[in-house]
Parts: sequence; structure tokens; C-alpha cells
Amino acid sequence: MPIPFFSPPTPTIVAHSNVFHSPLFANVYPLAQPARYTATLRALDYLIAHQLAHGTSLGVYDTEYQYRTDEARRVEGLFYDDAGAEATVEGKGESGAGEGAAEHKDASTTALHTMDFPLVSVAMAYDASRPLDPAKLAPLMEALPCFAPIVHELDARTPAALAPWTFVPSEPEAEGEKKEDERENEGAETLVTSGRVLMRQATSTRRDYEGLGLMKGLARYMMLEAARCGYEEIRIDAFNGAVRRVWMDAPAPARSVLVAGFNTRDVECEGDGEGGVFNGVVYDICRMQVVL
Repeated sequence: MPIPFFSPPTPTIVAHSNVFHSPLFANVYPLAQPARYTATLRALDYLIAHQLAHGTSLGVYDTEYQYRTDEARRVEGLFYDDAGAEATVEGKGESGAGEGAAEHKDASTTALHTMDFPLVSVAMAYDASRPLDPAKLAPLMEALPCFAPIVHELDARTPAALAPWTFVPSEPEAEGEKKEDERENEGAETLVTSGRVLMRQATSTRRDYEGLGLMKGLARYMMLEAARCGYEEIRIDAFNGAVRRVWMDAPAPARSVLVAGFNTRDVECEGDGEGGVFNGVVYDICRMQVVL
């Protein structure tokens, strides 16, 4: 079902999944993860809100969820922002990827315990006709410094026929030039049906609900819904092998296309860490298109 426009639980799931359990980010940044989680959580505000406003993001809710507190039950879900970590992280890649396994597990469990809500898996998306504002993504790039180089590498490998991948307005509007009706429609909860391209940006399942096939189910449902609403294609970057496998296996009549990809070991990106911006982590990253 579509995620409600105002959904505080959404960024907590995305931040927790990426910082503590992503095969890429969790290994590139194995240290100071509680602080990085807090910084990432705050930095996700714009990215998540932008996609929720389009009404094209989907979520899975546990209909038999048992709330841990009466307070959460009364309001149908709460996120307790009491992880206690300062939002100060080092921007560099960190050495010692094998250190602190116990601390990592404890920090992940502590952060997970702050989530008392039935939303358990999310698939975020927005209409390409309303692109993201790069300036507002700056805090996220600071929290996860290798994110920007990844996008740069994928952009460089994307065929000209599909560029620009994320779409930018041909004539950006000056501040204050939007029409009144356009301003009123911003943040509308209605599902966009007139677009051509749907951009996917963030796929995450809560740690205690992994292994149930929720990500695959959401992906398949989004493909069907997007086609029903008139979309011609979905574009998605995958920083996780499981995401790649699901989106490269679109059910007919949809068709999956591998647009671009690279392995981190083949990319020379300068960074402060001993292993460069990827901290010596070897991983495949790709960009995909699903033609509906």
C-alpha cells in the first residue's frame, strides 16, 4: 500500500538498513556507526519527504504487529529518537573493517529497539518530471561520502540515449516564480499517473523482517502499479546485490535492462582512508532500467 505522506518511520528504516547492514556502506564505514546512523537519519529528511509527496512510494505493514508501549499503540506507531549518538562523523573511509563486530551488533539492536511501528519495508519512488534538488542532498552526501562518487561513476557509464539519468529541468524556475496552483499541489498525496519515468531511490526492509521476500514483493507490485498508472519505465541504481537480482528479473511483459555498472576495485577515487573513498571494499554497483 502507498506510504502515508507524513511517515516518520520511513527514514529510520532506510538509515538503519544502510548504515548497519548494507553490504556496501556498513563495510566502507564500520566504525562510529551510531553517530553515522544519526547523521544519515537526519540527512534523509529531504530525500524521503520528496518521494512521499509524490504518492508513488510503497510500504509493507505488519497487520499483526504488537506494540511495545501503550503510547505507540495510541498513535499507531512511534520512533523514539533516543539513540544517544552525536551526529558527528568522519567523512573519510575508515580502517579496521574487521573491528568492533560486537559493538556493531549492539548499536544495530539499540537503534532497532527505538522503532515501535508496523511499517516494516519500503520502496521509495518519485516522478522524474519533478527531480531532486542536488543542493538539498548535500547532508546525505556528507553522512555517506562515497555516495556522490558512486553516482558520478554511474553517470559517466550511462549511455547518452538515457542521459540525463535523473532529469533536470531545462529551464529551472527562479525562486518565487512558481504559479500559485503549482505551490498548492506540492506535497499532494494523489498517485501521479501522467508521468513517463518513475525514479526509484531507496529500498529497505527492517532488520527483524528480512528474509521474508518483502523487497521482491514490493518490487513486483511497484512494476505492476507503475504500468497500470501509465508509466513507461522505472529507473533504479542498486548498491546491493539482492536488489540487482530482483530488478534484473522483471516479470513479462516488463523487461529489465542493465544500463551501467562498475566494481569498486576498478575505480580510482581519492579519499582520506587508506583504501580510498571505498575503504578497500570490493563490490559491484549497477544502474538498471525496467521497461514496462
